[in-house]
Amino acid sequence: MKAKTLCTGQKKEEFEADLENALLIGRKIEWYKEYEIDNRNHSKSKEIIKNWINQEKEYSIEEKKSLIVQSEKILKDEVPMKSKIPEHLLCELTKEIMTEPVITTEGHTYDKEELEKYISVYGYKDPVTGNQIDKMLIIKNINIKQSLEDFIRINPWSYKYKPSENYKAIEL
Repeated sequence: MKAKTLCTGQKKEEFEADLENALLIGRKIEWYKEYEIDNRNHSKSKEIIKNWINQEKEYSIEEKKSLIVQSEKILKDEVPMKSKIPEHLLCELTKEIMTEPVITTEGHTYDKEELEKYISVYGYKDPVTGNQIDKMLIIKNINIKQSLEDFIRINPWSYKYKPSENYKAIEL
């Protein structure tokens, strides 16, 4: 990427990380806008079908009610999100999507920042098992990191996802 090559000098990694973060947030906002448009179109489609059924003179009132109920079952309230976040991409401490997965000697994967917070309070113990862990053997989980990157690329909405978030409040 041309913009990343411009990030030369002493703070290259920091600039690259900031640029990557901004690109991911931009993709997330774009996805949410498309999702909002899809939902509006979906609602309009439901209304058009309902109006068409009500205007049809061939059907009795009971048949119209039945058709409306059937169409509502098919066209649920809103367009569903494309997929849910797989369990293995969620931090075992927070149940939120990870950004920097690390694995302990106990075999559990956590977001690095969340594990560091936990360790600062409880010491070098695995949060799930409670067993002592070796601080030198907390390592990046590159397989989960790759899975995260792939999932986020396909599902931009999932980047730093919070269930109650409002995309209009997301800042670059």
